[in-house]
Amino acid sequence: MAWKQSSSWSPTLLVLAILSSGFGSVAFAGEAPSPSTQAMAGVLSGPLTLEQAWALARRANPLLKAAALEVEATQGALEQSGVRDNPELSLSQEDTRKGYRTWTAQLDQPLDLSGRRQASMKQAGTGVAIAEADRTLTQAVLRAELVRSYYTVLAAQERVELAQRTRQLTGAARDAAAKRVAAGKVAPLEQTRAEVEQTAVTLEVSAAESALRVAKTQLTAVLGMPRSDAFQLAGTLEPAEDDGLPDDPSLLALESPAYVRARRALEAARAGGALEESRAWQQPTVSLGFAREEEAGRNRLIVGVKVPLPLFDRNRGATREAYSRIEQAEAQLLATRSAVAADIYTARERLRTAREQAAHLQQQALPAASQAYDLATRGYALGKFSFLDVVDAQRSLIAIRQKYLDLVLETHLASADIDRLTGGRGEVCF
Repeated sequence: MAWKQSSSWSPTLLVLAILSSGFGSVAFAGEAPSPSTQAMAGVLSGPLTLEQAWALARRANPLLKAAALEVEATQGALEQSGVRDNPELSLSQEDTRKGYRTWTAQLDQPLDLSGRRQASMKQAGTGVAIAEADRTLTQAVLRAELVRSYYTVLAAQERVELAQRTRQLTGAARDAAAKRVAAGKVAPLEQTRAEVEQTAVTLEVSAAESALRVAKTQLTAVLGMPRSDAFQLAGTLEPAEDDGLPDDPSLLALESPAYVRARRALEAARAGGALEESRAWQQPTVSLGFAREEEAGRNRLIVGVKVPLPLFDRNRGATREAYSRIEQAEAQLLATRSAVAADIYTARERLRTAREQAAHLQQQALPAASQAYDLATRGYALGKFSFLDVVDAQRSLIAIRQKYLDLVLETHLASADIDRLTGGRGEVCF
């Protein structure tokens, strides 16, 4: 909104008109982009949306890349687990005199009669499943952290704008108080109060700008990009939508990435137990070869079987450990389900409470505070209220708006937690 000063307007009336106009009509010029904007050049052509941020994070975040590489590594282990043991070829010679030497060639092949190879393949397969579950869990955590960081930056941007508007209003009020003091209409104390208020608001602007820089730094870290604060986010901070989920959190917990990961760990523990049981059975080795006796001028066929004797090692300790790991994984699975269900319930309550309180402030408290502020500024113009009354009304209005921003941000933080816990079932973040 553009303001034009008429020759019939006094400076005091001009200030009061600005004060009475509220906080939403004052525009601010954006700062010139710094050279750090080049860090996002080539991937962004405007304000960063949440969808664009998620696409960047999926491409550049190192944790997600590490989780994908772990899946590839376990797939290599699965491939290796299905390979059969190599045969062994042995060559030997008896006597070194020509005509009396005996040459022997023998091929030894271990036999898997206990199902150890199949058990090893099954255990390696559960390793792949765990790695995939870890990747899904990492993606869910990253997604939630991105949403938290994104909306934290949005809230910080609005706090900076609110602080800048407040600074402009208090500056205009300070100038008006100085003119009234010079005209002898009010005591010098009025100007002192206005200057103190201006100083306090200036500090608030500095703190809000610092918090915005920190929030942007955290967001770029989630994106996996170099630190930068020279970018803007698209959209406005509005309360998150309701989750629209069933009322029973225990059912939702069954689809949680954390619960799926714990279930995969139980499957891996059971596969490990089967593998250790197979190792309790000794693996025989069959031999086939021939011997050439030069003195007699004949060949002899060699057939043999070698079986380790289980006198000292029957794999009892490893089998006992494996069964303890199974019981441990079962307990952890139950604990994970209970914890996830409780966390889902807590996050949903946070979301509902924050939504209700934000709606109450928007519908009742904010209009009432705005009306009180308007009455205070009009009374100040008529000489019925002091400048301190105007400041108190302004402070109350700002405090309610700050509280409203906190509640709106809380709805998005709770929504992000629900999305992480349910594996995107709520679809409340994107």
